Amino acid sequence: MNLQKQLTLALLLLALVPSTLVSVFAFRQVLQVDQLWASAGLEEALASSVNVAKQSLTRMAADLDYAAGPLTGRWLDRAPDFRTDEAERRYVGRFLRDVGLDFVHVYAPAGDGYRLESAVYPESTLVTHDVDLAAEIAALAPAAGPLQSASGAFAQVREVAGGRRVAVGYLLQPDFFGRLSELQLGLGTYRAVTVYARVFRTYLIVVLAVALLVVAGLALLAANLLSRRLAGPVTLLSRQLRDMKPQAPQRVATPAHATPEVRELAEVINQWAAELQRAERVAGSAQVARQVAHEIKNSLSTLEYATVSLEDGLARMSEAERRAAAESLAAMSKEFQVLKEMAETFSLLGRMAEPLIASPIDVNGLLASVRAPYAKAEVSVELDLEAGLPPVLGDERALRRVLTNLVKNAIEAQAAGAALVIRSRRESGAVRIEVADRGPGIAPEVLARVFDPGFSTKREPGSGFGLFLARSVVEQHGGSIVLESAPGAGTTASLRLPAAPAGPPPA
Repeated sequence: MNLQKQLTLALLLLALVPSTLVSVFAFRQVLQVDQLWASAGLEEALASSVNVAKQSLTRMAADLDYAAGPLTGRWLDRAPDFRTDEAERRYVGRFLRDVGLDFVHVYAPAGDGYRLESAVYPESTLVTHDVDLAAEIAALAPAAGPLQSASGAFAQVREVAGGRRVAVGYLLQPDFFGRLSELQLGLGTYRAVTVYARVFRTYLIVVLAVALLVVAGLALLAANLLSRRLAGPVTLLSRQLRDMKPQAPQRVATPAHATPEVRELAEVINQWAAELQRAERVAGSAQVARQVAHEIKNSLSTLEYATVSLEDGLARMSEAERRAAAESLAAMSKEFQVLKEMAETFSLLGRMAEPLIASPIDVNGLLASVRAPYAKAEVSVELDLEAGLPPVLGDERALRRVLTNLVKNAIEAQAAGAALVIRSRRESGAVRIEVADRGPGIAPEVLARVFDPGFSTKREPGSGFGLFLARSVVEQHGGSIVLESAPGAGTTASLRLPAAPAGPPPA
């Protein structure tokens, strides 16, 4: 399974596992709530309470009808007035006590309604509140059954003489009938909610299943996109590396949407490819340089032998011939020197492909020895050396050649009487060497090419490999070289070489 598929599976699991657990938990909660709803017995309790209340009211209505009949029968011809008829009041009070009723009210007509005219309560009544049923009696239709008052009165109402109405009944809690109505409403609501709960449970299960499927689909899509975004750049880099020819390493393209780690990997690969390309160029140049150096040295040996023979024959020439021959020999010697320098340069280039045999080098001592041949030169060569510098590891012969070439270039870039400075400074884990002149400087377009092999700005013939060789040697030592210059501001060549690691402490 490749990286993209592994990432897709991992991301899919990361998305599905939590959503599945949440869905299972929600489903279990719904089932538990449904079981509690069904097993609580609330509907049976509500129905039983309503039935008990209704049965009690039915019995009370029958008792009222039975008990109120004898009283209302007494008052068909004469309505009672308990305010003035003490005997009737006492009789009715005892009657109420004996049958367990709570009150008898007499309501007289008053305009369009009725008003409470007189009332009797049993002598041992536990009633703690008075009620006035005038408004409810006025609204009560004939033969409507017992009056159920919001004040808690449950009464049988009969019309007697004089258009009066007599209410005989019980006094219940003031909120009894309101609570009974709420109980009936609650039972109906509970039954309706039960139906809704079952429908909701079904819908919730469907919704959870659909949500889980949607999450799975979105998770699969997101996982696929993310895996492509994460694994795609790695796959592209792998494909580019697979197609790259070992003998011709090339830069790889940084994939789009690459993470910082993949970008860093691409940069490392490009650095590796650049190093391989440089190594191949150095190896190729070294092979060519060794061959050229060998041929030049062979030719120089032959020419030097011929020159010695010419010098031996000068004694047999006339003065004019000797003078002409001497001028020719001087020109040839100058060319021989150029060829020797070219041979030395190519010889050093040839050794670039060989492993570096390094030894500790005293930088200040090396700079002093490089400066020594130019003590009496037309250009003043000054030393500005920091004491106590750590040694550097390297090939002293190669570094001497590089520094000598830089000093020579700085001298040739200035007029007689000018000065250049050779500096050494300590840096963090390294030694910095500067060769600074006060010459005319170098134009930016020329400065960009000074390290190219074969490029030269000298009027006199040269190999054009001096600065190329200098950079190659310094980089072979793990250092760097930079040329800073501007027209009219002089030129400074800066070398940075890593310091040699500290050796073991003396015994």
